[in-house]
Amino acid sequence: MSRIVEKEMDKILDQYLEGLITAEDVRRLHKDLKANNGQLPLLDDDHLTDIKLPNDLLQTHAPLQQEEVDTLTSITEVVPPKIKESIPKEAKQTLVSMVLFILLLLVPVTLLFVALNGDSLSVVKQNHIPYDIESVERDFTNAFLESIWEEAQQNYTAADYVTTRELLDDILLAQPSDEYIDHFFMGISLISQSQPYPREAIHHFHLAQKGEHNLQEPIMWYLSLAYLQNGNKQSAKKWLEELTKKTNAYNFDQAQQLLKTL
Repeated sequence: MSRIVEKEMDKILDQYLEGLITAEDVRRLHKDLKANNGQLPLLDDDHLTDIKLPNDLLQTHAPLQQEEVDTLTSITEVVPPKIKESIPKEAKQTLVSMVLFILLLLVPVTLLFVALNGDSLSVVKQNHIPYDIESVERDFTNAFLESIWEEAQQNYTAADYVTTRELLDDILLAQPSDEYIDHFFMGISLISQSQPYPREAIHHFHLAQKGEHNLQEPIMWYLSLAYLQNGNKQSAKKWLEELTKKTNAYNFDQAQQLLKTL
């Protein structure tokens, strides 16, 4: 048998083993190969009807069993197409209820804080009169610093406390020997402006307390106001009590009246 016939027979046998053709088809095709010198003739209609295709090629899909259908249905329910609903309706309702409950709990606390803070601010407003800056005498050896101090005095008297603070900052950069004066009026400016900063004011008042000078009692008074403004009644009370140890102390009467309200 020629090499061409052998090659073609191998293909035919492969088809037979795969179930694509029958044994009768193999014998017939082998006979045709030998008769045509290794070339298969075109099959006529009768031969085509004799060739049987395997069953799995006659249908594209075997029908799904009911169990498989149920499985596919459950998968589509568990996994939404994109985000069917990221949070279930019941979970949303629970979340909203929790938020509302927390807000209801916070309302009384917030109102109490506002009331107490508003009360403290009201007390400070009633008792706060900025210290007279013109009554403070200073000796500058530097003419430029002296001009800045004079400008700070003018702005302080005009209730421009923001500009006053900027000018006092310039003086503090030069570290004058009487810098407690600048810290003192810096603190007063911080609690006097429309948007007060009592915490920063307290810091400057404590710096102003360093050393021996005649502003110690006024510092105690304004320091107590700053603590009140910051919502710290205990510290405010402490400095008022310290101030009223002397009957002739600065703002003695006001300090006593304020102590009675705390």
